[in-house]
Amino acid sequence: MIRITVVPGRLAGRVASLAGGWEVAAAPVTAGDLSAALCASAQGDMVLFVASEARLPDRLANILVPHDGSPAPALALEAADQLAAGGRAEVVVLHVPGAEMPAEPGSLPAPRMVDHAAYDLPDWREEFGRRFFQRSPGLLRRLEVRVGAVPESILDAARALPADLIVLGWRGVVDRGRAVTLRTVCDSAPCPVLLAAWPGAEPSARHAAASAAALYS
Repeated sequence: MIRITVVPGRLAGRVASLAGGWEVAAAPVTAGDLSAALCASAQGDMVLFVASEARLPDRLANILVPHDGSPAPALALEAADQLAAGGRAEVVVLHVPGAEMPAEPGSLPAPRMVDHAAYDLPDWREEFGRRFFQRSPGLLRRLEVRVGAVPESILDAARALPADLIVLGWRGVVDRGRAVTLRTVCDSAPCPVLLAAWPGAEPSARHAAASAAALYS
């Protein structure tokens, strides 16, 4: 069972019917929704953020999980797998090589030549799946690689599927100038975005998030 806080809270009732594995709670805020969602997520809550223009689906058929090739999206991928298990949803893992290589041990970003049309990645794909995908019999999951600006590539992929849910793993840092990709995607996502902060986020980031959360409680 995944416990999810819904922002804005007024949508909690509608969200509860999307997946049987959700335990839904309404966020106690009515203003500053995205800021409140980030603060709650940074403290360790699983948060579903629904932008004002986002489409709330009747069921989950396509779940998009952006993955930067680092351990940070592990919780996001686990949550997506749980939501898809037992249903007929497909989990599409999207990798967009960033300008900077992930620094965490165990990272596996795509080779730099991924932007070359003739360059194939069978060895990298196999290792990526072995390193980050759990064995889940019956689960529909595929890896997609796109080249371009990361936020725009995520949004383009979400529209093309079309995605019913984006599950975004992030490092839980709410400082000014951080989480730019997450903020951009949340602002313009065509569907709800489930935020899953990496348990390995810096303790100082969680302390800052806890302090900021008081502004929205």
